[in-house]
Amino acid sequence: MKIISFVIFCFSVQLAYSQLQSPSIGTSSIEDIFNKEFSKNQERKPIMSLITPPVVLPEWFFNPPQADQENFYAIGISDPWIDIERGNKQAKCRAFCLAGFMNKVSAKGLTDNYTGSDQIYKFEQICNFKTHPGVALEGVPVDSFVTKYMESIYLYRFTVGNGLNEKGSSIEYYKTAIGKNDRMSKLEKIELYEPANETKMLYSYLVKDNDFEILSIFDSDTIKIEPTIYQYNNGNAPKEDEESSEFSLFRKGLWLGYLQAFIENLDIAAIDIESRQKSVSDIYQNTDQTKSLKQLNRGVYNTSFTFYISSIELINKEMVIHFKTNK
Repeated sequence: MKIISFVIFCFSVQLAYSQLQSPSIGTSSIEDIFNKEFSKNQERKPIMSLITPPVVLPEWFFNPPQADQENFYAIGISDPWIDIERGNKQAKCRAFCLAGFMNKVSAKGLTDNYTGSDQIYKFEQICNFKTHPGVALEGVPVDSFVTKYMESIYLYRFTVGNGLNEKGSSIEYYKTAIGKNDRMSKLEKIELYEPANETKMLYSYLVKDNDFEILSIFDSDTIKIEPTIYQYNNGNAPKEDEESSEFSLFRKGLWLGYLQAFIENLDIAAIDIESRQKSVSDIYQNTDQTKSLKQLNRGVYNTSFTFYISSIELINKEMVIHFKTNK
């Protein structure tokens, strides 16, 4: 009886093992799914932990070499999560693009501040910055760095060349806010366009309240910005009077933060050089056909100047770029 029981047990084990090897219960399909999910050829999308330490940016990013009579320096930054070769090329193009503005920029801007009798506040700003087509720039890479978000950062040294460049770059900037102090609706739009000799480059950023959209086109390809919390640090401990020496960009990447700070300081520099202020009271008709008195403060500038970057700081979780200008 024991022998018969042992034979039956062995037969049952062999049958169960053969069933495990049989495709009939789906073992091979599970393997197919496993191989498909973890295939080496499959594109891996970046998934970053929210607790990862910030990227420590190099010292030359914050304190680039200072310009002299022959040379000046500009930094270009690629979009995140693109391959190194394309990232390097994009960073180079962006460095050349910003260098064009630094060599000589034509700046036009208009800012309106409305204050209504109904306590409604409206701020509206539109700026246009253009490079001066003409003398071509010659650039040589001086240093580079790649973040853990696969962002290529290049520092270039520029000199004025002997050739001509008939294609200029332009930045269009628009910002508006309307409402009361406790409830404001905001909209911001940036468009950077450069018809470079080798590539076509467009970068557009639109944000309305908490929603945003980024369109980045390079070499006729549209680049998608992957969702990640991008964090950066200057490697130094925050000062006592500073909240933080870190800089965070939720799902946007370093280039956008750099470009925003660059445009903000372009606007400040243009205002410092030439700005005409007006104060006007006028009657505006509301949508309900009633009339209310509004005070309008308007600032206007139309100037051109050259500048270079003296330093960059991370203060209170914001990036600040310092310019030195020459009209």
